[in-house]
Amino acid sequence: MIAVEFAECVRSNRDKLIADLKSHRDSIVCGSGFSGSVAVRRLAESPDDSVLLREASGTDKIDLITNPNRWPMRLGSEFDWGFLAEPNSRLNGIAIPIA
Repeated sequence: MIAVEFAECVRSNRDKLIADLKSHRDSIVCGSGFSGSVAVRRLAESPDDSVLLREASGTDKIDLITNPNRWPMRLGSEFDWGFLAEPNSRLNGIAIPIA
């Protein structure tokens, strides 16, 4: 039941954000890595300027994204960037995938 409530919360938030989208921006930053996040933060300091941060992802309107019970199924999928944790000596040197 909690997963259903979470998914509904995600959908509701997404729909609100989509409804509030503006038709233009003063600046567009591609990627929310370290430098992209810093650039957006600095640009957004001006209340007169609008900034759009574009991340390398597609729609989130799929169950694989909105349902936390399905998140492990993203490993090895098109949504997986192949990140691995550091090898863990307590796991015989295994590096666990991170979705």
